[in-house]
Amino acid sequence: AKLADTAQSAIAITFLVLNLERWLAQLLCLFFGFYALGRQAIYRWRERYQDSQSAVRESIPFMTITMDSVQTMAQLAIALPIEP
Repeated sequence: AKLADTAQSAIAITFLVLNLERWLAQLLCLFFGFYALGRQAIYRWRERYQDSQSAVRESIPFMTITMDSVQTMAQLAIALPIEP
């Protein structure tokens, strides 16, 4: 009687392990699929964001000049004496 119970337990464990392997494979495929879609979406979003930022910089070219010229004007204002 013990041998039959042991055989049934071994068969049940085998089926459980085989089913768990299949379920885990499906779960990993699902996870990696969502992971790949997420990375692709982030890459496309970053690409669009960088394109929009470069378009803004190109449409307003004085912005970079202004940042540099503000520092230059501040240095000139400090260096020039104020006349009454």
